[in-house]
Amino acid sequence: MSFLKENKFAAITITLLVILNLALLSIFALPKFMHNSSAKKHNKGSGHYMANRIGFNETQLAEYRTLLENHRSNKNELQRNIDTKRKELYDLLKVEGNHAKQVDSLTNEIGVLSSQTEKATYQHFANIRALCTPEQLIKLDNMLKEAMRRRGLKDENSKNQHDRRSSYSKKN
Repeated sequence: MSFLKENKFAAITITLLVILNLALLSIFALPKFMHNSSAKKHNKGSGHYMANRIGFNETQLAEYRTLLENHRSNKNELQRNIDTKRKELYDLLKVEGNHAKQVDSLTNEIGVLSSQTEKATYQHFANIRALCTPEQLIKLDNMLKEAMRRRGLKDENSKNQHDRRSSYSKKN
C-alpha cells in the first residue's frame, strides 16, 4: 500500500480503470441479464410461444405441454438411434473390405428411423390440431405454412400459382 500512497497518480489511474472496467462489464452484461429476466417473466415454460401465437387457454396449454414433452422424448430417442447407426456406418470406413451389405442395412435402418421421426412429428401436429378451436386452427395452419416456407418448402397452391405465372410469362 505504501506504493499507492507515494504514487497518487498510479492510485487514481488504477481506481479509474477499475471503475471503467465495471462500467464496461455492466454495459455488456446488463442488457443480457435484463433480456433473460424478462424472458423468464414472459416464458412460463415450454409452449409459451405456441400459446401466444395460437391463443391456447390454460387447459389447452397444459395438454400441449404434455404432448410436447412426449414428442421431444420420442424424437430425442429416435435421433439417438439415428446417430448410433450413422456412427456405425462411418466406422465402416475405418475397416478394410467390402461392406456393401452392411452399408445397405445401416442406411435402410437410418431411413426407417428418419421415417419414424417424420411420422412422429406429423402425429404431434395432428394432436395439436385436435386441441384447437376452429379459430385457432387458422392460426396454427398459418404458423405451419410459415415454418414450411422458412424451410424452403412451398405449399401446393403457391406452386400452382407460380407455375401459372411462369407459363403466362412464356406465352407473352
